[in-house]
Amino acid sequence: MSEAVREAAIAAARLGGGVYFVRALKAKRIKIGFAASPLARMLSLFTGSPETYQLAAVIPGDRKIEAYMHDWFKGSRAKGEWFDESSILLDFISSASSNPMLDFKEWRWLRDMENVVPIERDKNN
Repeated sequence: MSEAVREAAIAAARLGGGVYFVRALKAKRIKIGFAASPLARMLSLFTGSPETYQLAAVIPGDRKIEAYMHDWFKGSRAKGEWFDESSILLDFISSASSNPMLDFKEWRWLRDMENVVPIERDKNN
């Protein structure tokens, strides 16, 4: 995990939680979830698992934002909170991780989203 993503996870925990994106590197899947402490949640995934995980991004938000993200990327859903890697999802993660939590206040618009347009499955992946 990059230093910027680690800092974003710490900031999220201080503010009551955040929406995290965890990559399962062998399975090539991404878990989108909410946790009060994304770093602690990440560590809990390691317990008893042969998979290699990477905390790829953390964005501010709550369970409502988590649900928006699930709906937004529903075209890539594999099962439950796990999504297949798609170029659209990886691009989102890249963007979120390169500018993580610039300022939580800048992301407040996520809480006010009324009409989320779902992203359909990337036909190239």
